[in-house]
Amino acid sequence: MSAAGSAPAPSAAPDAATAPDLAAVHAQLAQVAEQLAALVDEQRRTREHLEVVAAESRRTAERWDEAEALMRDLAPVARRAVGATIEKLAVLEDPKYREVLGATAQVADRMLRSFEPAGVRSIGDNLVLLLKTIQGMR
Repeated sequence: MSAAGSAPAPSAAPDAATAPDLAAVHAQLAQVAEQLAALVDEQRRTREHLEVVAAESRRTAERWDEAEALMRDLAPVARRAVGATIEKLAVLEDPKYREVLGATAQVADRMLRSFEPAGVRSIGDNLVLLLKTIQGMR
């Protein structure tokens, strides 16, 4: 071909100034591959962590559901127990009970100040024996 109208023929060897440094490109590609592998590994660990968190969340939700069911079941029992307690405490508002309980507290206080524990036990044993004797006389 003539030199006037045709494109220059491609040369067999690239120009050293414009040719890419193949070793540098290879090193960059290896670095990118390592980064991608690290990202994939991190994604796998994150997925595993999220699966653990999801499982714990499901277990927690189940526990809350069980606790809620228990509270529903116990509520009537608790209401009855509180009601019975209030009724028993209402009896203590009677002035006679207050007088007797007050006098009993004074007796207990005098016993605590006057006797040792062994003496109180002995008095209690004798008192029970005396009450049983009186009961047998009836």
